[in-house]
Amino acid sequence: MSVFISAYISRILIAGFVVFCAMAASGRGGSAEIMRLACACFMIIIMLSPILGLGLTLTDAASYVKALEEEISTAVEASRRDAARETVEETECQLEAGLAAMGYGEVTVDCVLSGSDIESITVTGADGQDDRIGPAISGMTGMPMENIYFK
Repeated sequence: MSVFISAYISRILIAGFVVFCAMAASGRGGSAEIMRLACACFMIIIMLSPILGLGLTLTDAASYVKALEEEISTAVEASRRDAARETVEETECQLEAGLAAMGYGEVTVDCVLSGSDIESITVTGADGQDDRIGPAISGMTGMPMENIYFK
């Protein structure tokens, strides 16, 4: 029984050191949150595996946690892309409403994403008002004029 307890405590201490190193290396921001969740899962697996008779080694648990971390990262990235798309749709609607309120008529605004940022804006239906609509959009969005296109 004392061998089991000493092995159990050794596993927890080694896992704690691994978690400490991983958390220190992850820095701050979104990746730190993912690492914190993965480390918590790692510690739970390490603590429960001998009790539940899973017979997992530290490397087995680490590989499970690594796979979990990758799944979480993928989900977070998909969530960021969805949020960016929603932001683009809202921006397009607000620009179209703002231009209509300024008296520029019916124009269609399409924003192009690059990562999570708007890279360029294309305006359709400006009907020769490019020289007035461009500065208006630039003023509303902070987008440089060279990234605003007209069709």
